[in-house]
Amino acid sequence: MQWISVVATSAVISASVSGLLTLWNAHLQRRVEERKRIAEFAMKMAFSEWEAHTALMKQVGRGSVLPPEIYFYRYSLLLPLLDKGELTPEKMAEVDAAVQHMVETKPQRQ
Repeated sequence: MQWISVVATSAVISASVSGLLTLWNAHLQRRVEERKRIAEFAMKMAFSEWEAHTALMKQVGRGSVLPPEIYFYRYSLLLPLLDKGELTPEKMAEVDAAVQHMVETKPQRQ
């Protein structure tokens, strides 16, 4: 009879470990999907803003537009803050400062 309790105990432990690993894997997969969703949305928003600025510049007939990667960088900083509900005036100022630093240090295209 003792072997039955050993088999039952090992089955319960095995099922518990398997269940925990499945839950952990699902959690990691959700995080990956969330990051992918944020990156895709940042790309769409950045490209839309870049296109709007380009159209406005063409309409006015003068000025310049920053490269699209600057817009993507801005949205890649903004969207996680929005998603977490952590966007404050102070955080917005930090994002603006980071974007301005990127603009100033980015090599000019030829």
